[in-house]
Amino acid sequence: MSTQNSPSGAAKVRGVIADDERLMRDQLKARLAEVWPEMQIVGEAKNGLEAVDLVAELRPDVVFLDIRMPGLSGVDAARRIAQLPAPGDADDEWALPEIVFITAYDQYAIEAFEQGVADYVLKPAERERLGVTVARIQQRLLEPQQRGITRAEIIDGQAHTQLAQAMHLFQRHFRIVHHRAFGHFQLQT
Repeated sequence: MSTQNSPSGAAKVRGVIADDERLMRDQLKARLAEVWPEMQIVGEAKNGLEAVDLVAELRPDVVFLDIRMPGLSGVDAARRIAQLPAPGDADDEWALPEIVFITAYDQYAIEAFEQGVADYVLKPAERERLGVTVARIQQRLLEPQQRGITRAEIIDGQAHTQLAQAMHLFQRHFRIVHHRAFGHFQLQT
């Protein structure tokens, strides 16, 4: 984890937000400040290319990516982030950041989980839903073995088992959210 110590001595988690809409970046930043005040947003990008450059430069712990952005989509940005070279300094323990897709389009979920993302949140990112995402990321940052798909698995395309498990959880969560929004349903596990 590339955390830095804050004046109080507690480690700060570093994040980058990428969305082509300024209003959405601002909203997400404000919601994250509510549910994860210890997180420091160290960079904001308005497209996928900027996001990859910021991740390479700033080495954050978490990256929040919109899917549809000009220049380079969030999915393609996640692929490029997964292929970033490891740091040359042996003392630097930076690992790939956790990726969270924040998007208005649910049809990209399968492709997103193929990239090893930590979560997939539909816009607008509600406070309660973001709290679930934050808890998941915090757990994964504390326990590196829970980080999910490795860099090699992403590059080699060997993420199918984890993808199936993640998609099952996503579909179940989507049904619950859909129920809350539109009415009852039968939950199948």
